[in-house]
Amino acid sequence: MVFDARFLPNPNYVPRLKSSTGNQKKVKEYVLRSPASVLFVEKIKDMIDFLLPEFKREGKSYLTIAFGCTGGRHRSVVLANLLGNYLNKKGFQATVSHRDIRKK
Repeated sequence: MVFDARFLPNPNYVPRLKSSTGNQKKVKEYVLRSPASVLFVEKIKDMIDFLLPEFKREGKSYLTIAFGCTGGRHRSVVLANLLGNYLNKKGFQATVSHRDIRKK
């Protein structure tokens, strides 16, 4: 599953955040201060809560979830970290990887 996060506030256009990543609290706070961001996260969690038991029932042993944004350093990182933490707290083994975080 791939989710496009380009509609969320972009820290790349905020000079004090541009060189930071979504792993940093100030970027996370910036991205999540938008009501659309909060709603997006809640809707994804709701869908995942529905889908995971269905995938398990069908014998699937893994599910790949990806978030994309323009540069891969801010919004997608925030969202992947949030979902990874959410899944781990629910007892799933989530592995989070940020493919483009080192790109400039």
